[in-house]
Amino acid sequence: MNKILAVIVFLSGIASSCNHGDFDYSQYYSTDNQELSYGDTLSFSYLPKDSGVYNIYLSVRYTDQYEFSNLWLKVLTKDDTSRVDISLFDNAGVPYGKCTGGVCTQTVLLEKVKLNNQDSIQYNIIQNMRKSPLGHISEVGLIIQSDTAQ
Repeated sequence: MNKILAVIVFLSGIASSCNHGDFDYSQYYSTDNQELSYGDTLSFSYLPKDSGVYNIYLSVRYTDQYEFSNLWLKVLTKDDTSRVDISLFDNAGVPYGKCTGGVCTQTVLLEKVKLNNQDSIQYNIIQNMRKSPLGHISEVGLIIQSDTAQ
């Protein structure tokens, strides 16, 4: 009986860890050799299924060997260009976000937008630091989640 219960708990854990139902959209781009260059333009497109308010998140996967405390990204949309500063380490050098095996993920809210199901949105993301290429950046992603607490 204990073995059956252990198998059920194990399978439930796997099912819940694989559930991405919280996100309407999640796309990551891997960098070549963990280097992000000025010339890398990462393009993300999304057409919502339903009208409503959506939370747009930027997510960065980086190693704990990244040499700076932050990462500046330029975010271009059809209406706007902005620079976003993502903090990756605190003042003591401890990485923010979730870390496993030396790889960390930091996700920050970029904006909340109101969309109808006819609005296609496009984000282009470009590395905007003084150094290029930046080492120890493995992936950059965009996550979109319906804001049910409108």
